[in-house]
Amino acid sequence: MAQRNGDIDPDADPDDLAYLPLTIIRRTDVVGAYGHSPDRLTSIAESAFALLPRPRHR
Repeated sequence: MAQRNGDIDPDADPDDLAYLPLTIIRRTDVVGAYGHSPDRLTSIAESAFALLPRPRHR
């Protein structure tokens, strides 16, 4: 949906995009299990979302 709305690069591979949040969530679970703070986990999630490919201005 984000690709259709123009929030994410429409040329980005949708399968890769689908696995990114899944991977981040699973890794965040591991990091959280080791006692890192909610602030650290939030920072990790924000960094992951910043990696999403944005549309190129043409």
